[in-house]
Amino acid sequence: MKNMAPEKYSETYLTEVIFQVRFSPLLQLYTDKKDAAAKFQNIITKEFPELQFEENKKFSIKMDSTGNPVESKTNEEFLTWIFLNDLGKQVALNGKELILSYNGKLYASFEEFLKDVELILTALKQYNLPQIKSIGLRYINQIKLEDDKNWGKYINSNLHLDNEFNKNELIQSINKTDLKIQDYDLTFQFGQFNPEFPNVSSKKDFILDYDCRLINNESFEKIIINLNKMHEIISNRFEQDITEDLRKKMR
Repeated sequence: MKNMAPEKYSETYLTEVIFQVRFSPLLQLYTDKKDAAAKFQNIITKEFPELQFEENKKFSIKMDSTGNPVESKTNEEFLTWIFLNDLGKQVALNGKELILSYNGKLYASFEEFLKDVELILTALKQYNLPQIKSIGLRYINQIKLEDDKNWGKYINSNLHLDNEFNKNELIQSINKTDLKIQDYDLTFQFGQFNPEFPNVSSKKDFILDYDCRLINNESFEKIIINLNKMHEIISNRFEQDITEDLRKKMR
């Protein structure tokens, strides 16, 4: 599995790629002051020149003895800074997480993706970063084929229904499996996705959604090392889940 990684099918089937790092509250960014992320913006502005703000509020609700709400108030207000470019890349930052997301059509290779990850981590490192709570890497594939009645030709037979429910009209079938692979958690969602759900549609796409996470007290310096391992786990899993016929289509 050295040559077949998610980048090989980006133009056709890859929908979205997401990197996320969560950390204990970073007070410098847990604020409603719009200039609080200026240092971060200065480093990434060439690659992500556009900036938007999203206001976040947390509410606390008091309940009486019967479970009915008697009082609610806003106890936290903070911003999420959203940095974009006109191609479809996006970085979201607030006082507890940093997320890089790609439109799948932009994804050329994992190496190129890593360059943006390293850029935003360099920008984040300027702050007195608290404990890293988790990191994550996710690849979402929405496979569209003309002959979607014959998934067995393209998808591992363990993952599709074939004619199991042929006495009824299948609306949609999405399955979820959680796996422990080495130190990492992999949530794998797969199945026949109906874009018109809950309406019946004769056309189904096949979803292969891999969400790999490391929930640990790893140091900031080991994020890239772990990200490479997570990419390898997802790539190996993808290799197991498709057939040679789909590989030929992707190439």
